[in-house]
Amino acid sequence: MPTTGRCNCSSITVTLEQLPSNSALCYCSNCKRSGSGLCSIVYILDRSAVTVNDPKATLKTYQDNDTKSGKTIHRAFCSNCGSPIYSSTGPDAPKLILKGGIFDEYPEPNFENFPHERPKWLNLKAGL
Repeated sequence: MPTTGRCNCSSITVTLEQLPSNSALCYCSNCKRSGSGLCSIVYILDRSAVTVNDPKATLKTYQDNDTKSGKTIHRAFCSNCGSPIYSSTGPDAPKLILKGGIFDEYPEPNFENFPHERPKWLNLKAGL
């Protein structure tokens, strides 16, 4: 069943044929800063599985060069409300790192990115 997420002002919608069965919590400093939170919940998906609808042309991209890998990450966001939408390694990258927070529901995360950057006081269930 298709599922649709949106930015905070609804200028941008993102549709998936179905909600992914897994997700990750990313604790990298860039995700924490861009989402202003402890982490970002993300789906790593084929670009072809993601339909972005941006009728008001509010989707903008910031090229983030300050990354742990040293590779530029393209961070797409709504220029009207600031909601992060997805990240990628470039405009033609085959994979997107879709921000799960744009959806009302999301599956339980099954792995963590940069777990060593998780706040020490944050306790999650074992085995994540």
